[in-house]
Amino acid sequence: MNDKSRSYKLIITVSMTLIALLLILTLMLQLQNNNLGHVEYTLYLSNNTLMKGDAIPKFHTLNAPYCIVYDPNGYVYVTDFLSNSVFVINASTNKVVTNISVGLYPTGIAYDPNGYVYVVNSGSNSISVINPSTNGVIANISVPGGSNIVYDSHNDHLYVTDPGGNSISIINPSSNTVTKIVRVSGPYGITYDPINDLIYVTNYYSGTVSVINPNTSQVVTNISVGLYPTGIAYDPNGYVYVVNSGSNSISVINPSTNRVVTNIRVGESPYAIAYDYHTGYLYVTNFGSNFISIINPTMNKIIGNVRVEYYPHGITYDPINDRIYVTNYYSGTISIVSTSSSVNVFTIFILLWIIIIATIVGLLLRLLLIGKWRRRA
Repeated sequence: MNDKSRSYKLIITVSMTLIALLLILTLMLQLQNNNLGHVEYTLYLSNNTLMKGDAIPKFHTLNAPYCIVYDPNGYVYVTDFLSNSVFVINASTNKVVTNISVGLYPTGIAYDPNGYVYVVNSGSNSISVINPSTNGVIANISVPGGSNIVYDSHNDHLYVTDPGGNSISIINPSSNTVTKIVRVSGPYGITYDPINDLIYVTNYYSGTVSVINPNTSQVVTNISVGLYPTGIAYDPNGYVYVVNSGSNSISVINPSTNRVVTNIRVGESPYAIAYDYHTGYLYVTNFGSNFISIINPTMNKIIGNVRVEYYPHGITYDPINDRIYVTNYYSGTISIVSTSSSVNVFTIFILLWIIIIATIVGLLLRLLLIGKWRRRA
């Protein structure tokens, strides 16, 4: 057998082996993209029962978990709309450690890095201030009304939306008093962009997002998005994601231009959105579809869905345990989702392609060199 025949056989053998490996990794990548997370546990708030997996509700419940936030001290705080309370969950054990009575119909909730948790009581027009060290309410702040709340780390203020009163209350946490009120039409969801030092507010009835300069407390522009926008989140890559509950989509805003750059279709009646700092993905609750959608912000596409319990509503990310917590409003449960990243498989996938191309090119060059050498000989 001459060198040319051996080279041909070597090309075929190596190519077949590499292609087989590529097919295996392609299958792995596809499977991982179809399941970028799974429900590890389901927590029943009514009796503090923790079950493995996406368990079907077996208990009668009068709980209606609404919004949720992670406290860096290792606890998760959940507002319960019907019981007028806040459940405190130990993120290490995923069990309820206490239940705190607050005002009527609590909705939004936020953690202030100064060390306190602020709860919006939509039915009593107040904000309950919780000290996580004692898990007791240490103050109540009167507001015109309220729905959601966010902390501005640059100015050290809290912003409370009031869709019924067409206003946003600005709270100074040092004195726990309202220092100013900004007039906006039907404000609902709210987030803070720390890079551009701007507040973004979804206006539920008008299908717009108001951009507020916190230094002047003035609206600098309004951006048209989808129908009935609710949740909103800032992605550290530099974009703002708006949940349009009425058009089943996510609008992506570029803060540099304050324009919508694309729209992403999700499930039915999406409500809230959270960013996962580990995977770099965004997770969206779909209230009418009973699953959460996973968005890759690099492509601005849905790359997977995770089924949860009935009517998923609020959502937050625990960076210590790398979990997503979802409140399921009608089943009175919390879905605890373990997330995973496809980065390693994807990297191997790309590297294998490079190896295949480099190997084939190298062998073809060898054949050419052998042919030239034989012609000279």
